[in-house]
Amino acid sequence: MEHVSLRRFPMMVTFAWAALFCIVLAISIDLAEGHLIYTLDDPYIHLAVARNILLGGYGVNATEFSSPSSSILWPWLLAVSEWLGLGMAGPLVINVAAAMATVFLSVRFLVKNGIVTGAGYLGMAVCGLLLILLTSSIALPLTGMEHSPHVLAVVATIDGLVDAAEERTIPWYLTPAIVLMPLLRFEGAALSGLSIIALWYFGKRLIAVRASLAILAGVAAYAAFVLLRDLPFFPSSVLLKSSAASTASGDVQPLRAILLEIKANLRLRAGFCLVLSAMLLSLAAYVFRDSNRRIAVVYAVAVAAIGAHLLVGKIGWFFRYEVYAVALAGLLLLDAWRRLRGTSTLRKAGSVLLFLLLSTMSFNYAVAAVRTPLAARNIYEQQFQMRRFAQQFHGGPVAVNDLGLVSYGNDAYVLDLWGLGSEPVRQLRAAKSFDTTAMSRLTRDNGVGLAMIYDKWFREIPADWTRVATLRTVDNYTAAEDTVTFYIMPEADRAAVEQALSRFAATVPARVEFRLIPQAL
Repeated sequence: MEHVSLRRFPMMVTFAWAALFCIVLAISIDLAEGHLIYTLDDPYIHLAVARNILLGGYGVNATEFSSPSSSILWPWLLAVSEWLGLGMAGPLVINVAAAMATVFLSVRFLVKNGIVTGAGYLGMAVCGLLLILLTSSIALPLTGMEHSPHVLAVVATIDGLVDAAEERTIPWYLTPAIVLMPLLRFEGAALSGLSIIALWYFGKRLIAVRASLAILAGVAAYAAFVLLRDLPFFPSSVLLKSSAASTASGDVQPLRAILLEIKANLRLRAGFCLVLSAMLLSLAAYVFRDSNRRIAVVYAVAVAAIGAHLLVGKIGWFFRYEVYAVALAGLLLLDAWRRLRGTSTLRKAGSVLLFLLLSTMSFNYAVAAVRTPLAARNIYEQQFQMRRFAQQFHGGPVAVNDLGLVSYGNDAYVLDLWGLGSEPVRQLRAAKSFDTTAMSRLTRDNGVGLAMIYDKWFREIPADWTRVATLRTVDNYTAAEDTVTFYIMPEADRAAVEQALSRFAATVPARVEFRLIPQAL
């Protein structure tokens, strides 16, 4: 009976995940008044890039090149989904497939390595739920970003490395997983490179060479593509957000960047848990250094990858940046516990402590799952309304500092005053030359007559911009600010913009506070 249960366990947990995910998805669509809306505005940036890839460009505007995507591969995958006509559903289709495979593969990892053998039905259920949460397989797909495929690649890599360490047949998906990690997320480079070194040590040198050559080919093709278009190697999103990338570009001193990143990460619950996980895996690697050196190498790879993320990676932004490291740590902590529990006199105490650690690590992802419908409604009530006004009521060029939904499917020019989607703005910000004069010049040169921005993001607003309206959301979960301010530029057709604003005001959702400013009209 137990053998039958273990064999069916991965599929049972996958069905449980599917049920939970469908509930969250249905509530999200309901709260967004029937629309499929992601919990972040960012995926729509990638969709805009994907749409322009099909038109022969690269960026959010068809008339100029920019590199706002945080991933080498993701916009190209979305270009395929755009070509297939999936539209806004493209990221969800890919992410749901990736999350399903992640849940199945991670639970199969427990069964294959004897981690849940003898655990009983309650223990198996707890392990299954923990893995659903540790991989954020409920909330992560609805971010619409590339993190779900990245987590799948990490889980597949760990599964394959443990097989290689145990001298079992290496699964076919190990090489693609190692190759995909750095192409999906730049943070994946650490685990990918370390895995190649481990495979070389295990004597799997042909696999190591093939993976290395494939990664080099992918990165070289990307580098040639962006450099030939006078774009930097790192995307603008990475350059603007990452201290490591700023260091590479010479904007920040290396030591200061690392210290700032460590300080920020260790102040968060996830950072503390990752440090504790790395310490426990280091201890496990030390224990097995003689009796099972190959598995000790796998643990050491995980420790180094976690350490690299704490040094130069980020934690947070709806709990998505660090999720791959949490999944990596969770799987290998369970593996180490299984190997140690047979010889330990403190088995029960160790089980309780491990459960507490994994529960603490998964807490953020439980919170994210609960907040997902509310976050989707937040994006619907702010960025989706901005999109409606820009594309259905205004119809002309606009300036924004939150780019995604406004730019996707928009044939009019969109000027990104934050710099993700507009390379001249990013360069001015990097040179610390972005001011009100630059803002006025850029809007004038690009025929922009209207701006929809967060006032708090700018030290000053050009004096000749007229404040005409505000859009305020009641709740704020993933939007950067709760209030968007609308400005008219001197070159705009003021009467036409005012009429568009008045018509739009009658159509906003009941929970959205859209206020026309009388003294400006």
